[in-house]
Amino acid sequence: MSRCATAGFGWLMVVLMPTTMSAQGWRLRLDANTQVVSYRGWQMDSIPVSAAVTGPSGGPTTSDGYAVACDGGPWCVFFRPGARQQSAPGVVDADATMWGLGVRGLSVHTHARVGGDLVGDGSWPGPDRTFELVEGYADYDHGGWGARLGRQLTHGRLGAYGFDGAMLSVRDRTRTLSAAIYGGWGLGRAADVPVTSGALDPLNDYRPAGRQLFAGGTARISGSTVDLSVEYLRETDAVDYGIAQERVGVSGDIHLHPAPVTLIGDLQYDLAAGLWGSWDIGGRWLARPLTITATIRQYRPIFDLWSIWQAFSPSPYHAVDGAVSWAASRRITVQWNGERYWYPDADVSTPLTSFTDHGWRSTVNVSWVLTDRVTTSAGWNAELGPGAGSQGWNGSVLWKAGPRWSLTARGGSLDRPLEYRDDLSSLGWYGISADLRISDRLRLGATLDRWNEDRTRPDSGGISWDQTRASLSASWTLVSDADRLPLPPGRMP
Repeated sequence: MSRCATAGFGWLMVVLMPTTMSAQGWRLRLDANTQVVSYRGWQMDSIPVSAAVTGPSGGPTTSDGYAVACDGGPWCVFFRPGARQQSAPGVVDADATMWGLGVRGLSVHTHARVGGDLVGDGSWPGPDRTFELVEGYADYDHGGWGARLGRQLTHGRLGAYGFDGAMLSVRDRTRTLSAAIYGGWGLGRAADVPVTSGALDPLNDYRPAGRQLFAGGTARISGSTVDLSVEYLRETDAVDYGIAQERVGVSGDIHLHPAPVTLIGDLQYDLAAGLWGSWDIGGRWLARPLTITATIRQYRPIFDLWSIWQAFSPSPYHAVDGAVSWAASRRITVQWNGERYWYPDADVSTPLTSFTDHGWRSTVNVSWVLTDRVTTSAGWNAELGPGAGSQGWNGSVLWKAGPRWSLTARGGSLDRPLEYRDDLSSLGWYGISADLRISDRLRLGATLDRWNEDRTRPDSGGISWDQTRASLSASWTLVSDADRLPLPPGRMP
């Protein structure tokens, strides 16, 4: 199924469903979001080498104090603050489902998205995609087995992937055992467009000439003691049938009844590169009011073989994670998360520079339900690792002003010293948001935030990045009469 055919099919279902399909059952949810924001850009400039002067730190600068880079040519280049850019990106999501199409168990699902800049000049960062078909497929459920055809997404231990094709699934009556296989034409990594789309132009010459062929499968056993799943994924080039990626993943939980302990673990192996990917193993102890989780893990990024990033042989890092949640009382909960991580020796020589190969991060959060209408929370976070560190706090107050609307006030700060830049970023923010539920099917929201960010530098590049952000959102659900039928009266067994 081509992208144009799939997009046309999905858009037709969204537009015509409430009218032409009135005899069938349907459900349509519209989510609209827009944000008005202004931000400062950078503008490249240059001066002759003869115009550069020595700055307070000993390096070359412009006469008005901007640090410059002189590479031995006749010109020195630098960045100065550009004009303020203003934009109002807006997005409307339409999620629709139809059933009662004359075949028992057959339904059609479509998720489409329309976006654009409402008042600005289109300078909001990101690809220019006015219309997107996120999903659009026909689904057939026959009890013990099912099938899907069209654009669809898969989620699992190996990540989230989209493809245009078919999926076949089976399960037993108790739903303890299940399996699925799928295949078709793949979409770009973390995108709902083919890898050949112009929206991915920054990949330039490294992008494949044709869409990749996508195939995979899952198998799962789920019971009261063991929950285990296995996944397989493979992508090949449609031109020369070379492997783009091939991976397998295993994840599972083992519940040690009657002890309140669960063993958790998962891993993935990159068959194409012959490398172990990310994995973690640990356990969770749940005995109210205390929950403790501890894991040991490895993280290694995995790239497609056609990507230039594969040539850099990404090194993994290992970490020890811990988390504690304590319900101190019926209204007070304290949570802590911490991690200590380190990188292995990369076998490279850096005689003039010393690097840190380890780091840590930690967060603490306390939530307090003051009354049935007022809930507060406060948190602190800190991180120190290779290249940079951060430290900050945040807090919020939620007030349920009525049965259908609520107000939230929040604020916080974040300081980020950057090791390899002569720069210190200090950010403080505060804001308020309102949520109004007009009915069970219509919900409105509004947010107003103020961001104050200053960059401390010894030259004139230490400018203010303050900005105000305002956003509006709406969620509206439309249903057919078939979706409003009341439940049948209960019967005594």
